[in-house]
Amino acid sequence: MSGMVSGFAPSGSSAGRRSHLPRAPLLLVGAGALFACLSAWLAPPPAAGADQAEAATIPLGVTVFTSTNTRPDRCYESGAPRAIRHFVSQEIARINERGGLGGRVLGVQFLDDNLDPEKTIANVRQALANKNTIAMIGMSSLARAADVFKAVGEEIGDSGIPFLSDIGLSGAFGKQTNVYSMRISQEDERIPVLTRLLKDLKVARPAFIGIRGNLNSDTLDDGIAETSDAPRLVADHRIALADRRLDAGTLAAAIDDIKRQQADFIVVGAGGRLAADILARLAEESVKVPLFFSFGVNRIFQLAGIVSYPSPVYQLAWDGPPDSFNARLRERILRSNPERLIFGGIRNPSAPGWKTGDCRPDDEEADAVPGVFDTRNLFALSLGTQYADMVALIADSLKTSRPDANPDQLRRHILAELKSSYAVGSGAFRGQFDNWSFRRTSRTASRTPLILHRPAESDVVRLAPTQYVRLRSDELRPIRTLYLDIDLIRLFRIDDNEKSFFAEFYLSMVDDGVSDIEHIEFANAFLDPETKDQPLSVRRIHAGGPSDTYPEALKLYRIAGKFMFEPDFARYPFDTQKFTIEIQPKYGDAPFIIQPPPAKLRDRNVDADGWMWSDQYVGYDEDFIPIIDARTDQKAIVPFYKGSFSWIMQRAATDYYLRVVIPLLFILIVAYLSIFIPRVNFEAIITIQVTALLSAVALYLAIPKVASEAATISDKIFLFDYMAVSLMIGLSIIRVNPWLSKIPGIGAMVAVVHIVALPVIVLAMAAYTLGLALTPEQSFTAVREALLELLGG
Repeated sequence: MSGMVSGFAPSGSSAGRRSHLPRAPLLLVGAGALFACLSAWLAPPPAAGADQAEAATIPLGVTVFTSTNTRPDRCYESGAPRAIRHFVSQEIARINERGGLGGRVLGVQFLDDNLDPEKTIANVRQALANKNTIAMIGMSSLARAADVFKAVGEEIGDSGIPFLSDIGLSGAFGKQTNVYSMRISQEDERIPVLTRLLKDLKVARPAFIGIRGNLNSDTLDDGIAETSDAPRLVADHRIALADRRLDAGTLAAAIDDIKRQQADFIVVGAGGRLAADILARLAEESVKVPLFFSFGVNRIFQLAGIVSYPSPVYQLAWDGPPDSFNARLRERILRSNPERLIFGGIRNPSAPGWKTGDCRPDDEEADAVPGVFDTRNLFALSLGTQYADMVALIADSLKTSRPDANPDQLRRHILAELKSSYAVGSGAFRGQFDNWSFRRTSRTASRTPLILHRPAESDVVRLAPTQYVRLRSDELRPIRTLYLDIDLIRLFRIDDNEKSFFAEFYLSMVDDGVSDIEHIEFANAFLDPETKDQPLSVRRIHAGGPSDTYPEALKLYRIAGKFMFEPDFARYPFDTQKFTIEIQPKYGDAPFIIQPPPAKLRDRNVDADGWMWSDQYVGYDEDFIPIIDARTDQKAIVPFYKGSFSWIMQRAATDYYLRVVIPLLFILIVAYLSIFIPRVNFEAIITIQVTALLSAVALYLAIPKVASEAATISDKIFLFDYMAVSLMIGLSIIRVNPWLSKIPGIGAMVAVVHIVALPVIVLAMAAYTLGLALTPEQSFTAVREALLELLGG
């Protein structure tokens, strides 16, 4: 279904009719029904999709605005609209599975404008006209947003519908108090951090190059000029575009003026190809002062065809430190089928830019199929999960609403919660992508950007040594960047039921004169209930300083201890688990954020008996401590950064094949072969089959099991085995039953089911079960290794 409609659909019903069937076919039908019910019960829950989220009729709903780029000259498919539909629909389905909004179904309506401003306005009017709309989400283009608020801004404000937009400038919706933004505001976040950076770098003569008539560029320029404690701009140039490119003559004149003014820092208010043109021209003119770009430094250098620059280059980032992953997003990918999460990065081969050179491949293989962790796809996944977080936030805000509240009352309740429970400094919503709180004045998301820098003559982008976080007073507090790495030596004594493991590893950190191992807390280290302490063995190998053996500016430790993990046993024993070492500041007055080395430089050799290395990554997360002042009843939160070094390990299944799969296979074979014994030896047939069933039960009781609330694949394998052997017993009884044997053709029918259909059912069950966790190649490899070990070679 593709939209949201009001009202409930009548549920149809039909009267049952009684039919009379012969006894034997009835038994066969019953056996088939039993098999179908067991298969349905054991099958994993289907993926929630748009058809689940959008019910046929719904009394309450949210409208989500998307923009699909259908221009023929696009180089890549962004995939963002499809990702938004996917994750929002999943979230809607999850909410409804848990009872909806006070027992009422929540629906979603997706409206796409295809980048057409007129259609954007029409979509907003359509959402406003629906009396059951309790919230609107989306709209990212500043230009189209300006058109919308100019055309229907008054209607949006009068509607009182909470509008969680994706607009980056709070000035665009300042008059509409029911409009918020899931983006940060340039005025509240980007400009204060940039001007603080200029101050701390002791910049005295900054210059600006931007785009004339571009709202982002103009806001950045005006923000620097209007900040009282920022250094005065000695050169300010906004260049007009001609055919979507900068005028070369005007750009050359601007750079000449900047050189004459002896600027010591240049802020570039452009991105992508335009920023690359500016960078290339600066390099041609031998300009050597530090630069600042709003985003995408590596891409800008690539487009400009420049490897390095003689001075540091800075940029702001909201998607975490380089060479790190959003820990929550990565966890969601790990628990999903990655092949179903590829939305962005697909090439548009018909784009003319591939022939002219304007389109360039992100990978050395121009025709490479995008992976789930490709940059463009991660961007689409990030947007999709952010939009889903907004839906979850709406549902969370309505948990305290009256069950009989009408749509207008629900809208007012959501807005009241946004102003209180999710206001900066008072509280935050913990989403699946990030923590969400909104600034009281601008109503934009509060998220202090990170500062990245590309050192002089370098092609590597890293976190700058100093970052900033906001305090309750709205001041920017500097925090250290901790350049740190963990080299895992081995994992051992992995306890599935205790959910713990022992790890031994090297920890290295850059010696900045302040950082020390005493400032680090291992958040998931085992806490001894008797000593109330984390029993870790920490041995200092190098304390920093001059050395003939170790790098001078490096501290090195060897650490061993017990850590906890959160396993998912749904695919046990063919499961893949994540083993993590979490790091966070030990003291509130000594915060830091971790910058790991590039993934290609990290050691992948891990000794883990019974487990095989699959992948490793470093995740980042921002957590917070909720605080309530008992004297004033005021709520507050204290944010802090966490880092997690994670290793994805796949359990070796060879031992399970030897202990379980192959014995069960022989049990089934023996039970199956017993049907060829003459009927006169019925007692022998039943004895063999019952013994096979009891042997399978005994084997299940003898093998080690994991404490899982849901049925594991191992449980399903045994249940299928019980069902197959029980079916053999039932068929054997039917063959010798004196009453059923009188039915014409029953003997031949049972023989066909017993000899032909039963092996097919068993093979289908085996393929289905193994297919839940392993690819055909993995299954073949595991079986081959088990047989080789069984045969001694």
